[in-house]
Amino acid sequence: MTSASFIACRGHKQIKCIEVTVNTNVETVACLFNLTNTGSGMQYGYGSPPLRKQTMQRFDHLREHRAVVMTSEFLDKRIFEVPMWIALNSSPLPDAQLLHELPSWTYERASPTNDIEDGKERIRAYIETINEFYRDADFASFLEDYKSQYSEIVMQVRANLPPDDFVATMENYYGKEHAGYALIPSPGLFEFAGLGVAVVSEEGTTISNVFGASIIRSVKDAVEAGKRKFDPQRDYTFENPERIRELTVHEFGHAFVNPVAEQYKDEINQYSHLYNPIKERMAELTYHDWWVCAVEHIVRAGEVRIAMAMGQEESAQRLLQKYVCNYHFVYLPEVVEGMAAYEHNRATYMTIDEFFPELLKVFEKIDASEISDLNVR
Repeated sequence: MTSASFIACRGHKQIKCIEVTVNTNVETVACLFNLTNTGSGMQYGYGSPPLRKQTMQRFDHLREHRAVVMTSEFLDKRIFEVPMWIALNSSPLPDAQLLHELPSWTYERASPTNDIEDGKERIRAYIETINEFYRDADFASFLEDYKSQYSEIVMQVRANLPPDDFVATMENYYGKEHAGYALIPSPGLFEFAGLGVAVVSEEGTTISNVFGASIIRSVKDAVEAGKRKFDPQRDYTFENPERIRELTVHEFGHAFVNPVAEQYKDEINQYSHLYNPIKERMAELTYHDWWVCAVEHIVRAGEVRIAMAMGQEESAQRLLQKYVCNYHFVYLPEVVEGMAAYEHNRATYMTIDEFFPELLKVFEKIDASEISDLNVR
């Protein structure tokens, strides 16, 4: 099956469109995730979505394949993003090879010794094994067998995109632009997963959000209240506008925040003492150090403020409450306040990059001792 791709642009041709596509490379890597011990054990609690379950059953006999072993090496270290960056920056399987140079951090994470050259060689070898797996598994036949389901998923996402002004609002807010934006639904990926990937080419940078199936809030609430039973076949969906909006603004937000945050790593790490009171919960969320945790605070603050900018005040308040109360992003109110100061001074700070040193000052005012008991849940 070739990638099913649709341009989702519902307004004037000058509006920057969001591409919606099912990607063959991504689905192959998602299958490999599911065949590892770490990946197969990752479930939300309601049973696996239908196509994810199908990949685990159909290709169970390939659990010892070299590609699965190498994928396990990533996942056992909680490195989920690197294989997806490889997938989207490579030519199509089964003759994949890197088309674009990856950022240095991907090579460092691919190497046990954080050596860039070693990481490059490991990634080259990993791509070879994925090509082998695609052929050995006859994965093309699997994609063809479920072609109609994949097409339906694309249409579901396309019908539930954020408003037409979403991309323009985000670009105006951060003061930066990218060449393109893509949503890549992956029914083979872990449910509720979301991964941001950048593809840098001569045309510019395209930002992609790879994400798994989810459950509509009203359905989840009814199941948890005992009002109905959960049906994985019916209740896992990509037809979830709330989920798509939140994941889109979050993962696209990383594309604006992470590059400047990389430049200020030393400054951010001056406040690493703030990590200790929330490290248990952050580790559960796979945020294993202060720099990543701080970036997550900033991106999520952007979500709240952009929702406000789009006139979605109720959604903004709900996001803020959820992130603070459910996920223990306890410094978020201060960061949100800092982002509001950025908005009020755009004549001075044209981009988030220019304001970033000022934004980091919000961490100076926080007294970590006041939240020292938050790890007790």
